[in-house]
Amino acid sequence: MVLGATWPGQFGFIEHMASDQVHDAPDFARQRRARSRRFIFRAFQIIFLLHLYLAWRLLPDLPVDRGWQYLGGAGLALSSLLIPFGTLSRAFIENQAMIDRLTWAGGLTMGWASSLLIFTIFRDLAMLLPGLAIWQQESAVLVLGLATVVTLVGFYNARRVAKVVRVTIPLEHLPAELDGVTIAQISDLHIGSTIRRKYVQAVVARVN
Repeated sequence: MVLGATWPGQFGFIEHMASDQVHDAPDFARQRRARSRRFIFRAFQIIFLLHLYLAWRLLPDLPVDRGWQYLGGAGLALSSLLIPFGTLSRAFIENQAMIDRLTWAGGLTMGWASSLLIFTIFRDLAMLLPGLAIWQQESAVLVLGLATVVTLVGFYNARRVAKVVRVTIPLEHLPAELDGVTIAQISDLHIGSTIRRKYVQAVVARVN
């Protein structure tokens, strides 16, 4: 009698918990989307503020007309949009071709803007030294040039076919039939919108 009274109650409790989890699933999904939106909004705010810092520190010191400075400001504003939307384009767009283009644009812009930010910080620190303040215009041009060169070099290296590194691993008690066996490991290709079939085929061909 005790067992007969206990088990139905336990099963009822389990069913109640399962139904609660089913009902809570949409709430969990909504909460997750809300957290994602908050993260994207905060990331956009940080990226925008960093671009605002770049505009404040570089544009006034460039030896160009006011119109070119405005154009540079528009370029930085576009960069602050391309980085988050290019990186998270799959969350907003369903067209794969558009996702690929935005991912390319966002990745290149992120590389350029991050290099520009680092060089600008170094420039601002250098300007604190006595006698270097007179090089404001030249240093602003140098920072832009260095960031562009670093981005182009990084893009070239990223698009090169990966190198093959041969490593010999001595193993004790290795069966004779396995002596000289070669194992190929291909990893970290990051296949996606920027790394496609042609690049992967080139890597496989080089390994073979």
